[in-house]
Amino acid sequence: MVRPTPPREKRIIWDVLHSIKYPPGYVPRDNLDIKSDVLDWHGDHPYTNYHEAFDALRSAGFFVEVLHSPATCFDPSNYGAYLVLDSEEEWYKEEIAALAAAVKDNGMALVVFAEWYHEESLKQMKFFDDNTRSWWTPITGGANVPALNDLLAPYDIVLGEKILHGKATVGGKHALELAYGANIASFPAGGFLHLSHLTDVGGKGSGVPGDYAVFGITRAGKGKVAVLGDTNCLDSSHNVGPCFSFLVSLMQQLLDEKDANLTPAEAQLKEPYKAAGFVTPPKRRADVNLTQYSWVLSHPLTCAKSAPCQSRQPSDCPSGAEWKHKHLQPGEEPDPAGSRLPTAVEVKDQSHVTPAAKPADAAVEPTQQTPATQQQAEQKQEQEPKKAVEDKQPEKPVADKPVTQPVAAQPDAAGSVDTADSATEADKPVKKAISHQQETPKVDDSGSEPASPGQQRQHDERQDEQRQQGQRRVFISQAMSVGTFICVAGVVGIVVLWRMRSNVAPRARWVRKWGTYAPVNTRSRTVEVV
Repeated sequence: MVRPTPPREKRIIWDVLHSIKYPPGYVPRDNLDIKSDVLDWHGDHPYTNYHEAFDALRSAGFFVEVLHSPATCFDPSNYGAYLVLDSEEEWYKEEIAALAAAVKDNGMALVVFAEWYHEESLKQMKFFDDNTRSWWTPITGGANVPALNDLLAPYDIVLGEKILHGKATVGGKHALELAYGANIASFPAGGFLHLSHLTDVGGKGSGVPGDYAVFGITRAGKGKVAVLGDTNCLDSSHNVGPCFSFLVSLMQQLLDEKDANLTPAEAQLKEPYKAAGFVTPPKRRADVNLTQYSWVLSHPLTCAKSAPCQSRQPSDCPSGAEWKHKHLQPGEEPDPAGSRLPTAVEVKDQSHVTPAAKPADAAVEPTQQTPATQQQAEQKQEQEPKKAVEDKQPEKPVADKPVTQPVAAQPDAAGSVDTADSATEADKPVKKAISHQQETPKVDDSGSEPASPGQQRQHDERQDEQRQQGQRRVFISQAMSVGTFICVAGVVGIVVLWRMRSNVAPRARWVRKWGTYAPVNTRSRTVEVV
């Protein structure tokens, strides 16, 4: 169904480029409690393990578009939010700058759901794979937190290296189940930051509970930025506590300005926040070459074919402004004349309209056609299928058709007429008619036209195939006959040998004596019982 373009506050663009797909490298699972699934191979796509989150947004009235290109390949003025879930990829510098401009200048919202990242734990996850006979080393954590920190750097937001587990409460209304997520280590003043009592299970001091920041919203220029340290509550594969209603409430507050109690006054920071013990952001692994697994590091910045035409290089948009769509304002009705297709009645009425008459000077009488025009008409007539051939009847000679009279010779300025040229022009139609008669395909006695070379070749191929099939049937028949004869001969031989054995004396028995066999006769003995 074709419908008008929705307003900006209802449009969300979902980034899928920055999710490394299985199997290029060993990306560990997001939920560390799942021992049977050691790899993150479920796609991280709105049509796979995030389909319930996608359905929740669609049910709430949002229009979600999937972006397979870098963040520079769309117009941010058409979308209200840019959604990033469980990103393992790197980011182009141009993407970071483009998103910062989209948020601060165009008022777009940036929503990031991260995952855990702990370098020491990653080194302990190395294992030997029996299938490939090689050691597998994680290329990054549940998410590429160092790359996400580059994305969030323009807004003074830093994700930490904690692995948090437990139940968190946001705004006293939304209960979130964190299954191994990252903490927020730094957040700007004026933002709204939510802390919860959770347990850090990463590193040497694991298992020690404390208060950690897990969710925050801040304003950046004309737009907003929201960050949550875990995506497990949106993942349909190993979900321990869904938070789809939280995602919908977050989008409604960011785009529709609907209060979802995510920015209470008590959560607002008066000064920048720094987590206890935080010194430096998490670093990338120096012992892993991410280039061989990353699309961003191994390819230049280019837009995919699915990106808008004006974003591709070079731009291949149609000429003019017909390809542009007018975005309707709230309460504005679409133009019925310009937004619908013509009905069947209108198309039928237009088909009966007589085309405009040609100019008088463009009309040419049949008797005034030049020889070149006559030649083209005759060539066209030769290409058309012959009715006589279709009916399997011989065609009448073309010479019987009336010959078009040549154009009368015009006298020159002196009043003389070139009779030689006139005779030549007069003879041309007759010669062409004769040649046309000579070129007419011959018809055999049965009334059918001889087969073309292509048809003859197909006929020969069919005959060869039938001949080969006949030879195969003969060979199979002969093989079955030979097999039957061998079976019958074997049965007869067995019967003959059995009868020969039965002719041996019944009282003889064979015994072994000094390496040879010899028959030993036995006599019946009568035992008298007294």
